[in-house]
Amino acid sequence: MKCKDIQKELISYYYQELNDALKAEIERHLGTCDKCMFSWERLKTTLNNIEAKEPDLPHAFWQGYRRKVYEKIEGKKSSNLSRFPRFAPAVAAIVIALSLSIFGGIRLYESKQEKDFIAKNYELMKNLELFEDLEILEHMEEIEALKKT
Repeated sequence: MKCKDIQKELISYYYQELNDALKAEIERHLGTCDKCMFSWERLKTTLNNIEAKEPDLPHAFWQGYRRKVYEKIEGKKSSNLSRFPRFAPAVAAIVIALSLSIFGGIRLYESKQEKDFIAKNYELMKNLELFEDLEILEHMEEIEALKKT
């Protein structure tokens, strides 16, 4: 393995997270490479110095701490629940008003579109009735002939 590969594995090596083959290869490399051995020693010293030690706190501290946490949790639960019912009617009124506004706007738009269509196509619609009447007149002879037979 190259030095850069060894450097990447040193933390895993420290925490003994490597398989036996990789661990043996790193140990061989550290035995022959002063640069990697120096990096290993610095890393090991640093990690040994920063390992967290659990503080030795008395049982009374943890009881008080637990009590304060529960008080905060209960306080937040009750305050959040008490706010909702107070604002529920206002929220419902806003939702209803928005729904009616949107529905009314859509209906107004559709009505305007229909009026515009009729205004633009009035002459065509008027002529369409005339053409329908003419078509009936043209077929009147055929209708009378059918009645006679």
